[in-house]
Amino acid sequence: MAKCQAADDNKGSGSNMLRDRTAVYDPEELSLLGRVFEQSVAALPPTMQTPANRTEIAKIILERAAAGEPPAPLTTFALDKAC
Repeated sequence: MAKCQAADDNKGSGSNMLRDRTAVYDPEELSLLGRVFEQSVAALPPTMQTPANRTEIAKIILERAAAGEPPAPLTTFALDKAC
């Protein structure tokens, strides 16, 4: 699985983030997923808050949400998988 990268190691883009998956979320779910994402990114040291790491965290959160995982533990799960 991808590892978190420091700012000077950042390469690539997140253009393929949702290439094979689609889901529909209501506004409340989107708000909750957004908060989980922001908490996950904020938990990283500043040098690890790169666009690549933000993309990886977003992908993990969306994958877990699509799999029916409860939103609260997604922050911990995303950080465990991304870093």
